This record gives sequence, structure tokens and C-alpha cells, in this order.
Amino acid sequence: MSDFAVGDIASVADQKYAQVFSDIRDGGDVVDVASVTETYTDETNGADITTSMNVARPRWSHGPKGPVPDGTVAEMLPDMERGAGISAIMRYCSYTVTVGFEGRSRTYRADFFFGPEGQGEVVPGDMVVALGGGTLYELLTKPVYPQVLLKTTHYGKNPVLREFLEVNQRNNPACRGGEACCDLSALQCGIYSADLKASLQ
Repeated sequence: MSDFAVGDIASVADQKYAQVFSDIRDGGDVVDVASVTETYTDETNGADITTSMNVARPRWSHGPKGPVPDGTVAEMLPDMERGAGISAIMRYCSYTVTVGFEGRSRTYRADFFFGPEGQGEVVPGDMVVALGGGTLYELLTKPVYPQVLLKTTHYGKNPVLREFLEVNQRNNPACRGGEACCDLSALQCGIYSADLKASLQ
């Protein structure tokens, strides 16, 4: 990510929305992400144990194509707030980002919008990876934890998967069992080390 621009919404209220924020409707490549809950049944000590986890299935597809809104930021603001579910958009952050997947990539502008200070309202505006209310945003709000890799014999004893989990395990005191343990400064997540240790017993 690069070329960051940060400011108050009021400072750009009179400018055309499309000149300030991204609104990609050129029919170009986008990453379409499907949210799927997969369920696995494994036999342990003569009993069937069912485990499920949420997974993302991305694929390249064609994005929307059509005219870009011609209104100013002030004119578009009520629709932005209603669509984002924010009581009032106060600040923004725009930036250039490159998404890569399966050997293909695309560079474009994206945004984040912030509600009143202290309320924790943050909404991404990204039309290429569908963060703005799309399936990927849904996955950001749902628990994404690889229970199947820890609790089923078929996957849990796979040496390649086991090595991957061990290399990427995290031991942050702030983490809790049964949840992904993330280092937000490094943008990396892994299995909580205590969970991994318990799965080996």
C-alpha cells in the first residue's frame, strides 16, 4: 500500500466523489470471494465427531461496468453512511494498493471510512476485493479458525499441515483459545500455541 491521503470528510465535501474516492466500474478484473462453511465428520474412538469452519474461496471475475456517480461527496454522503451502516462518516483514508492472486495482479485506489471518534466504526471501501460490504468483509466479522486442522484425524495428523501450523503458531498473551491469534503490526495470523499443544495430547 502507498500514496496515502487522510483527512476530514468536511474538507472534501464540495469535491466530486469520483475525484476523491475510488469507484471502479470499468468491468475490469476483481477478486470474487465466496464465504463457505465446510463441515467434516471424523471417527475418533468409535464415535463420529463433526467439526466445521468458515473458509473463503476466491476467484478472479469481471467487475461492474457503468457510469460513475457525478455528485459531490456531500451529496453522496447520506447514501454512503446508510450503505456502510455508520451513524456519521467523519474521516477517510485513501491509498493505492495492489492485489495479487494466482499469478495475476491489479493496482488501484481504495478507501477506509471512519465514524465518530471512540465509537470504533470503520468501513473499508474496496471494489476490487469486495471489502465494502462484500463477502470478504463478512469473513472479517466472522470467526475464521481452522478447527478442522486441529480436531480431525485426517487433517490433524497430516505432516505437511502440522508443520505449517507449527511454523505459524503464535504465543501472544492477548490471544484466546479457539480464536485466530494475530499480529496486527505484521499483518500475520496463526494458531494460538496453547491450542496447538493441546491438539497434540
